[in-house]
Amino acid sequence: MKKDTKDKSLQAKTFQIFLRLLRQEKGLTQEALSISSGISRQHISEIEAKGVVPTILTQEAFAKAFNLSLSQFLSLFAEEYEKQKLCRKKGVSKDEYLQVAERSKKKQYRTNKDENSIK
Repeated sequence: MKKDTKDKSLQAKTFQIFLRLLRQEKGLTQEALSISSGISRQHISEIEAKGVVPTILTQEAFAKAFNLSLSQFLSLFAEEYEKQKLCRKKGVSKDEYLQVAERSKKKQYRTNKDENSIK
């Protein structure tokens, strides 16, 4: 497998995990995210279940739904991608990673809306 193919596969898996974690952290169902983003629930399900990488327009719709700029959204994705690369090097499976993430919930993706409510 070429490096580009491995990288695209990791990007897909990372987006799959990233979207699910961000959605769950905000307490949104796929249906609620669908309504706020204008992206069909079926497409959201495909992204989360099959690792379909969304277009930049879809990513922008998700960013707006989470009250983030596209650059903030992509920056958070990049952080998650680096974590996934590190996990892959250490041999941590996706399921193990999700279990740890679910248990710890220490890292939270903050939105502008969250920061404004703290002030």
